[in-house]
Amino acid sequence: MINLSKEEEERAIALHREAIVIDLHSHNVTAERIPILRKGGVTAVFNCQSYEEYSGGSVEEYESSIYRYDGFAKRALKDLDALFSEFEKGCVDMVLALKADDIKEAKKRGKIAMILAFEGAKSLEGTLYLLRTYYRLGFRLIQFNHNYRNQLSDGCVERNAAGLTNFGVDVVREMNKLGMLIDLMHLAEPGFLDVLELTNDPVIVSHVGSRTIRNVKQNLTDNMIKAVAENGGVIGTVFSPLLVKKDLPMTINDILDHIDYFVKVAGIDHIAIGTDFPGSCARIKLRGHRREQHLAMLRHFNKIRPEDYQRVTITPPPEGTENMWADLPNVTRGLVARGYSDEEIKKILGGNILRVFAKVVD
Repeated sequence: MINLSKEEEERAIALHREAIVIDLHSHNVTAERIPILRKGGVTAVFNCQSYEEYSGGSVEEYESSIYRYDGFAKRALKDLDALFSEFEKGCVDMVLALKADDIKEAKKRGKIAMILAFEGAKSLEGTLYLLRTYYRLGFRLIQFNHNYRNQLSDGCVERNAAGLTNFGVDVVREMNKLGMLIDLMHLAEPGFLDVLELTNDPVIVSHVGSRTIRNVKQNLTDNMIKAVAENGGVIGTVFSPLLVKKDLPMTINDILDHIDYFVKVAGIDHIAIGTDFPGSCARIKLRGHRREQHLAMLRHFNKIRPEDYQRVTITPPPEGTENMWADLPNVTRGLVARGYSDEEIKKILGGNILRVFAKVVD
């Protein structure tokens, strides 16, 4: 899969150990996942709570939740309480990062830094006071949309998508004032460009691929990639099969192809990694009733909106990423094999994100 000489292998191992490694987008980072994070040499992880639509039940439950906005703050606070309670019981290996120095300190102390984030903004329930409350609780990133319309803007799969709402404009300005990262992932292009016109800070796109390589609406066009680079922002290269490649087999080299393309279009200073773990790695383990529910949902949306949902099976993760964060050294190995310098690899693994995080949040 990745062939290195003995010297290159030693270089990759040493480089990965030395680097600050940041995952710009992941889910369900609990205490039980710490050994996997440690094995992968992870320094910091953006732990994203996702409440844009219901993801654990029937097609009917999913559809009924897409354009519903009430109750999401309560769900978010309940889950946050559970997360804090878990770590307060004695998890000494993970620390909450509120600024860039917290990530650097975690690296020095052998800890793992966690940055709280939202995937989608329904948890704001249309209010700025909740945005400020989440900031005070430790949240430092908000992704405006998932795939659909919400109170801020339209998602990337909406037909005839519009730009930011007035509330969305207010959120951009308030996040700039507070010092919070704006995540443009899943945002429809009009809103995407609206944010870039309005914001005073660099933005991020947390977990995405190139639309030139994989033509799905969630991925970025060349113009969108260039716009993020011109803003000074960072693009996190995704590991999710749906956004990486249409056909099997799929390997980590397909992910590295997206990194290469992003570097070509945007430049080395604007690229990172945003795995979306557990994501597909978790879904292939579904069994019985939960698996059938998930497949039924995929078939349903493939039938009614085939341009947006192109898979009716549960696709395995790319070879070389099956063990989630534990396999992140394979990224470093692959970048070494492709001729990147030590400095360039450190930027991709975490240096670029650390720079933007410090500029926006500190």
